[in-house]
Amino acid sequence: MTPFRALITLAFAATAWALPQTGNEARTLTCLKWCPDNFPNLGLACIAQAALGKGPCYECGPKSTSTKKKLCNRKCIDTSADKNNCGACGKTLRRNRPSSVLTFSPAVVRAPKPAVIRAFHSGHPWPRQPAPTERTSQDTDLYQLALDLARTPTNGNVSIDYIVVSRDGAQTSQRRTKFDIAQEYGLSTRDLRTFDLQYGALTHFIIRERSILAHLFDLRLIIQADRMLCFPVKGVEDSVIARVFMHEVQNRFRAAAAATQPHQGMEEQPFELSVLEAALSAVTSSLEAEFLQIHSEATSALEKFDSRRDTPVHRDDFELHLLRDLLDITRRLAIVEKRARLTRDAVQDILNEDEDMAAMYLTDNKDGRPHPKHDHQQVEYMFEAFFKTNDTTVQDATSTKENIRRTEEAIRSILNVRRNQIMILEAKIEIAMLGMSLATLVAGWYGMNVVNFFEESTLAFAVLVLSSWLGIGVIWRYGLRRLRKIQGSRYVSWR
Repeated sequence: MTPFRALITLAFAATAWALPQTGNEARTLTCLKWCPDNFPNLGLACIAQAALGKGPCYECGPKSTSTKKKLCNRKCIDTSADKNNCGACGKTLRRNRPSSVLTFSPAVVRAPKPAVIRAFHSGHPWPRQPAPTERTSQDTDLYQLALDLARTPTNGNVSIDYIVVSRDGAQTSQRRTKFDIAQEYGLSTRDLRTFDLQYGALTHFIIRERSILAHLFDLRLIIQADRMLCFPVKGVEDSVIARVFMHEVQNRFRAAAAATQPHQGMEEQPFELSVLEAALSAVTSSLEAEFLQIHSEATSALEKFDSRRDTPVHRDDFELHLLRDLLDITRRLAIVEKRARLTRDAVQDILNEDEDMAAMYLTDNKDGRPHPKHDHQQVEYMFEAFFKTNDTTVQDATSTKENIRRTEEAIRSILNVRRNQIMILEAKIEIAMLGMSLATLVAGWYGMNVVNFFEESTLAFAVLVLSSWLGIGVIWRYGLRRLRKIQGSRYVSWR
């Protein structure tokens, strides 16, 4: 205990001892002798409580009327109900040997044995896992998704629903296992392991001898020279990319059926390249449309912020609402940027492989006219066009995110300035209160019931009021000067 704290405690004890005693018990000096002998810091806290008729001196000291409580380690403890002080201080209760004065016995709690199950082909027990129905909804979803992911990559007997679209536009729905699909179309079950996943943030192309696998988010296709297989994703039947793709394919089929010359319709390019171009066009146009929509919202929000600075009338929650809208726009924009980047990278991977681009001419391969390694100009031009479009979307999304980030920093700076203004106002109020406390102090001194011969003067009231206002003014001026000095030093340090 510091000397200052001991002095305060001693003053409190003396003040409490000076109070009138309650009851018929006369004041005695017994506690003044007992407390310093049993407590540190001269027993000041004990003396202060004893002056009010309570505390250790009256619970387990010389003024105590109970024989059960004793002073153990500077605490009043009931030795008839404490196992660590059984009948006396420091005497511990031993098992099966309870103290004669104790009326309780410790209960022995034994943990239940966990249920176990036997591992497959081993004798080691495994702890039984709780059933999925006992978990929370979030844990149940995670548990089910983990099971799906664990089963999907290796289980070739999983049945998949898909739609077969022939060259003439006829559609048929089928359901077969992964193993059967892989055998029929010259694939491996490893190629199809992600086709039935609900997770849509995957983009890649796989080129085989008789088939092209295109996995573009929610659009999963197996393309051959005379037909294509479309695999719908569970839970995303209303996918914009899939709807745009089907609309584009149907338009191409109508144009091919109505064409009178080969170069006017779908026969202008092979069937597989036409379907692949429709898939890339659906993905690219959907991402571009979504970006334009978000960019329009971001531009509108930024214009509101720019017009806000020229408006003299301010609304307190404007910046908070605008900041919340910008954060939502930024999240959506980040998703579009990520999807466009994944599409661009998948297209770039194809452009880097001449063999894959030459192997995409499935119709010519089927007719016995395979393309050499460097004969892929049509495929290369098509993929380059989509690469540039997706790269432009990525760059525009990045630029828009940067503009939003700078605006968010400006909004946060405005909020910080307002917070600093509030802090300055609080400091001014505290300075004013400090000055008023001087007047209160003078009034307190003058109001004491002591003889000061000042109240007899006719000028006493005027002198006290004027001196109080003078003191308030001095403190107020000094506090404001110090506050301005602190603000000036901060400004210099920032520069």
